[in-house]
Amino acid sequence: MRHLVPAVVAVLVVAGVGGAVLIAPDDGGDPEPNVNRTATNDSLALVTSETTAAFQEYRQRGQRQSHRRVRFGGARFQGGTATEVDVALTAGGDGGAAASSAAPVPESSGGDAPRYGETNVQVDGVDEPDVLKTVDGRFYYAMPDHRVRAGDEKPVDPTGRTVAVDATDPDAASVSAHIDRSGRMLVDGDRLVVLGEDQLAGYDISNPDAPELVWTRNVTGRITTARLHDGQVYLVAGDRLDDDCEVEPLEGTTVPCTAVHHPREPVPVDVAYTAVQVDADDGAVRDRFAFVGGPDATVYMSTDGLYVTYLDRASPVETRMAFLLSEGTTVLDDQAVERLREVRSYDLSPSAERAEIEATLRRWRARLPDDEREERAEELADSYRTYLRDNRRSLDRTHVVRLSLDGGLSAAATGTVPGRVLDQFSFSAHDGHLRVATTVGERPGVESANDVYVLDTDDLSVEGSVTGMSEGQRVYGVRFVGDTGYVITYRQVDPLHVIDLSDPADPEQTGKLKLPGFSRYLHPLDDGRLLGVGEEDGHVKAVVFDVSDPTDPRVAHSRVFDARYSAVERTHHAFTRDPRHDVVFLPTRQGGYVLSERNLTTVKRVGVVEPRRARYAGDHLYVFGATTAAVIDERTWNRTDTVELRAD
Repeated sequence: MRHLVPAVVAVLVVAGVGGAVLIAPDDGGDPEPNVNRTATNDSLALVTSETTAAFQEYRQRGQRQSHRRVRFGGARFQGGTATEVDVALTAGGDGGAAASSAAPVPESSGGDAPRYGETNVQVDGVDEPDVLKTVDGRFYYAMPDHRVRAGDEKPVDPTGRTVAVDATDPDAASVSAHIDRSGRMLVDGDRLVVLGEDQLAGYDISNPDAPELVWTRNVTGRITTARLHDGQVYLVAGDRLDDDCEVEPLEGTTVPCTAVHHPREPVPVDVAYTAVQVDADDGAVRDRFAFVGGPDATVYMSTDGLYVTYLDRASPVETRMAFLLSEGTTVLDDQAVERLREVRSYDLSPSAERAEIEATLRRWRARLPDDEREERAEELADSYRTYLRDNRRSLDRTHVVRLSLDGGLSAAATGTVPGRVLDQFSFSAHDGHLRVATTVGERPGVESANDVYVLDTDDLSVEGSVTGMSEGQRVYGVRFVGDTGYVITYRQVDPLHVIDLSDPADPEQTGKLKLPGFSRYLHPLDDGRLLGVGEEDGHVKAVVFDVSDPTDPRVAHSRVFDARYSAVERTHHAFTRDPRHDVVFLPTRQGGYVLSERNLTTVKRVGVVEPRRARYAGDHLYVFGATTAAVIDERTWNRTDTVELRAD
């Protein structure tokens, strides 16, 4: 009988709604059978400590147990929360009515204003921080790259200011104003919020030629990411826990450790995350919610919930000990097993326990007859490799907590899935379900695999799954579009997996396509097409997939560029699509490529220093580089103007 490895203690679990998934060992194949069983553990309900001393004692107990985070044997694992960068609040993303499809493109913004392109985000209606913003296609707010030099010139603006570009007349665009701050920006109507390194600032841009500073808030924590929805800015800030026992994400906004939520059972924690709701209009803090977590956070936000993740890793020492005291007992002698049980009962550090295990195994090998020693040692090693593969879904767990946005911030549900997520695009909320793509077993000596799980958003319990895709590979790109999921995995070739999610309880892989290279970013086009941007042999690659038949995905067009890097691989905000002119924009260090989305031919190659972003307005395309912006007439594809991004 195979032994299940229960997952590590969840970091965030809400009493009464926390869900944990029972995952059976996989049997190989591609994909593996669906898993649909759940269990709960009320002892891990999210609570707060009554006193400072009680919280510090909780932390100390968690640290003492840091190398015993996994308990092996038994029939269930315990679940909790998860994490992401520029990550989903990490957000950056794109999605439609439920974080699952491309944001609609308005043909008109009302009156005689032209249609215009905005930041490429994951969820329509949820803005994400970026270096370029517009509210009407007439004025742009750009953060130049102040480090870049064009030839022998000095940096654009060493003071680090943001410029306002007046593009009311696209043939005579110019810098009309500046903001004495720089940082990624969020925009909502007449309010522009600048996320600086140590300060948030809200500007009134009702008169775009004269941005007016309305409010500021000093940042004292580390902002993981931010989102803006319905006039509210949602920040996720991390603070390292120390003896002061107080969390302060923003100056004047403190959270005592007695208000920091944590599971009932001790877990090793060294970071407190605070989700803060700030009114974009006046900078007032409307609500906050603090909880313990790990050093990395992935954030995803839909229009009705904020999802924060936490990665829990099984201790290598504990994993090895669990094997030796289960499957390993069929190879070891009684003396070795008894000694290991004794060692397991001690309260040892990971390094001390590792040393005791090695010493016990050395003595075991020494007791073996010379003609059996090598064979038995190899038998033990083979058994361990099998054990790791059979239990790979318990080596890493991603725990997810959903914060409700209804009337403030509150923990609404928690759950957990095997493996680790790639980024915010690994998540998608759609029609009452959260879809999550993960890679499981990504450890030395373990053959990895890739899964997709469907969770009920009410309690984050797992309803269905597709598991075991592309063994030995890991997820490189994900996109959910309506009831379909697209997952790119990679090792030496780039398989595209097409997943039918129309039945949440019984999702299935319907098609698979292999091709060279890999895609890191996927963007839905029209007519059953999907665009992928990634690499092949160290060069930038773009692919148009024909996915009109989900059982038979095909490559419609493919192109490898004479460029080594595109910012699209790092952030989806660098990607732009103009559906009226059937083009997409791909920035590279060899210039900004305007490509036909039909066949990937070059429509225009725009020469600006370090092209970063492009936006369309009417029939003009504005290509912003580190030092200049080029204005392109999309009817002729001629450059009509060049704007120096200087705040003189």
